Amino acid sequence: MIEQEYKELKDFILNNKKTIIIGLVFLLITFGYATTLFTLGVSTETSVFNEASGSYRWVAQSRFSVGILKKIFSTNQILPFRTTFLAVIMIFIVAMYACKTFDLLAKGKNKVLSNIILIVLFITMPISVHYMYYLTYSFEIGMGMLICIMASDCFNKGIIIKKSKVYSFIGLLLLSVGIGVYQSFVPFFILVQSTCLFLYFYNNNIKFKEKMSIIVKCIVFLLVAMVLFYLISKIFLIFVTEEKYTDGFFSWGKKEVKEILIELKEYFKNIYINTTIYGCKIITPTVLIGVLLAIYCALFKKKWFEGLIIMFIMFTPMLLPISVGTAMPYRTQQTIMLMIPIIWYLLSNIVGLKKINNIICIIVCIIGIRQTMYVNKLFYSDYLRYQNDLNLSRKISNRIYDLNLDDIQNYPVVYLGKKETEDIPNLIRQELIGYSIYEWDNGNYKRMQHFMTLTTSNFKLATSEDYEKAKELGKNMENWPSKNSVALKDNLIIVKLSDY
Repeated sequence: MIEQEYKELKDFILNNKKTIIIGLVFLLITFGYATTLFTLGVSTETSVFNEASGSYRWVAQSRFSVGILKKIFSTNQILPFRTTFLAVIMIFIVAMYACKTFDLLAKGKNKVLSNIILIVLFITMPISVHYMYYLTYSFEIGMGMLICIMASDCFNKGIIIKKSKVYSFIGLLLLSVGIGVYQSFVPFFILVQSTCLFLYFYNNNIKFKEKMSIIVKCIVFLLVAMVLFYLISKIFLIFVTEEKYTDGFFSWGKKEVKEILIELKEYFKNIYINTTIYGCKIITPTVLIGVLLAIYCALFKKKWFEGLIIMFIMFTPMLLPISVGTAMPYRTQQTIMLMIPIIWYLLSNIVGLKKINNIICIIVCIIGIRQTMYVNKLFYSDYLRYQNDLNLSRKISNRIYDLNLDDIQNYPVVYLGKKETEDIPNLIRQELIGYSIYEWDNGNYKRMQHFMTLTTSNFKLATSEDYEKAKELGKNMENWPSKNSVALKDNLIIVKLSDY
């Protein structure tokens, strides 16, 4: 089996040299800048402190795979270049492995062109920046996507192509591990597997009864993997106290159904029609192309079942928000990141004519070049925000030292209020991107002191009791940047950024 996999990978590489070269070029243009700069954003600074003694926090959130990966690759430390570089390499590997998985079921002489289309769009999708923002988590997201695609590949070889039943067992293990990275990878796997089923059904004369049998096996495969994930999580939670982090995303039963439906309607409208995800203007045209492909399959090719699968493929990004009843953050939508390239990949695969595929490939490369601009603007925007935060940290640190206190490290520093990012040209704000640590959570003193410790000065950390005490002591103090906004009161160094 190992020799067979090696041969399959070798043949794919030899047949896709152009794909690899073009993919690497777009990878460099898209993320070359990101690997050369260093930023520290919201949640990353807290993550470092929480993970200082290990990866238990992730295990406590039922993301045991993240804890394992961090132990292996030591990605819980904030290091310039290394962490981002690993995450960037994973984006390339995920795209290539997706092409390899689809190649197994696709037919036609133009598979290389289809692969180029998929890899260019996947690498340059600006939505990736939303999870790349997390320095200590981006690599694991990439690994999770890869593991889920590998699980789909194993299912295809074990159930559809029937190479060996061992593949099915390996696929179950891989999928449970993939879900252990991020529970949002359930719809991601469904997207990948739906694409595989489309290619298999479209390119082969499969009877309806057999199609339904394969789909039922897919559902059972996913359910068993989810049960396996649940059991593994429970075993880990015997040794670690469970953290109910993901429970906050579940709205069904907590809000009115009408309120949830209105919220979801606006969420989907913003994604598919208004294209509010920065730089992802390709979403609406892609959906239109998907609808036309579905109609083409159903009416002209008489493959209505395959047409329904295409419609379902475009529906997969909705699965997670609908299942929890919450408009999920864009950082959880890796499904969109792959769904868009898949529709264009299927367009190329269905058309089949080399001349038309060449035109599609040229259009996609132009779109990809434009998307690299959006990706770089997002990274640069957050870099500007980081520099602004760093500059503020230095000013605060200098002001504290200006108090001329002996043994200054013995006094806890408490930050009150918040300080919003200044009006910086080219600053883009979306979800966490572009938002100052000094303004997030309406002013979170713990985030501020962690950021200060990691970037400027290692002052003594304040406790929650210190914070409550400082709130009373600082009521009559002036706000930053007044000289009197930093003062020593009752053995506490208080930094008042704003009213609170």
